[in-house]
Amino acid sequence: MVILGEFPLQGLPLAPSRVATAGGTCTWLLSLAKEWKDQADLEIHWGVLSKETAVPCQEQCWGQTFHILPTRGSLRMRGFYRQDRKALSRLIQQLRPDVVHGWGSEDIYGWSALSSGRPHLVSVQGILRRYVRQPAIFHPKVYVLAFMEKYLFQKAQLLTVETPWGEEQIRRWAPQANIQVLEYGIQRHFFDISWKPEKPSAAIFVGTLDPNKGVEDLVEAFRSPRLQNHELWVVGTGGRFADRLRSRAARNVRWFGRLSSEETAARIARATCLALPTRNDTSPNVIKEARVLGLPVLTTTCGGQRSYLIDGEDGYVLQPGNIPETLEKLCRLLQEPDLAEKLGARGRDRYRELFRPEKTANAFLSIYRQLSAQTRT
Repeated sequence: MVILGEFPLQGLPLAPSRVATAGGTCTWLLSLAKEWKDQADLEIHWGVLSKETAVPCQEQCWGQTFHILPTRGSLRMRGFYRQDRKALSRLIQQLRPDVVHGWGSEDIYGWSALSSGRPHLVSVQGILRRYVRQPAIFHPKVYVLAFMEKYLFQKAQLLTVETPWGEEQIRRWAPQANIQVLEYGIQRHFFDISWKPEKPSAAIFVGTLDPNKGVEDLVEAFRSPRLQNHELWVVGTGGRFADRLRSRAARNVRWFGRLSSEETAARIARATCLALPTRNDTSPNVIKEARVLGLPVLTTTCGGQRSYLIDGEDGYVLQPGNIPETLEKLCRLLQEPDLAEKLGARGRDRYRELFRPEKTANAFLSIYRQLSAQTRT
């Protein structure tokens, strides 16, 4: 079978000079590949587009083959990813898999699975049609892909999505779609670390530094004298928007830039709470990671993360852009450590079971076998 997706190639034990910065940030794909290292009945190939290689190359790891295909970068959208579609199509024709699995509608991977002419499934990561309904600014390609996404949802043989919220959104545009709710697990090292918050207490934000993630609300809240004895830790990178945020941030905001997944886990484990006042999301992975570690979470109503906490019981769910309420809840979490510990502990064991990577891996293997069996009958 062939899996197409923005695999984080930097997680493979490759020579740094080849793909040191290649691939994407979809860490749940790395978890899947690691979990499949001992399975023997399926021959698994990955197709990954990368700007870091000029010629196609292959790497063997965990009993799987990773086909790394060159892509051009900024001009990819021209002709609706014509060159990328050709490259992935050639790979599929060469391998002739029983099943093609495409990850996401934000790029060409899901579309390549749909057009492969073979049994396929598409796993939803972000729901673009939902995103563009919000008052936010996106790259023009997002609006194009969001317009076309309805067709993908309607025509895919099988869709997988992380939460009932995600299924509900998709059924607005594709009521007859074949959808399976299947939680995407997180990496194992998040289960192996203990929550030990530092002093002064800190809220941590993890994500891309752009307006859609609401990080500016946190920066503004931390300008308040009420939080002058606490810190905000920002993990992630961005462009000019991030530079403007840093220029107006208070001294108690610390900027860590991009961290590895292991470094991020260690940093989250030392924070008092996770704060993600997002304006657009589907099922942000960092909230799962925080719940596994036992941190209380402050987030918004915008996305499927509402499936992972109950307002007032294991965190707080706010309306996006509500800075006074954000400040009030941050003060409560950071200034009352006993409350933060109490909220973080609620539901922790259940989430540690729900987000185990082997559950996701086994569920997808079951789907692959079912689709493969249908091909052979």
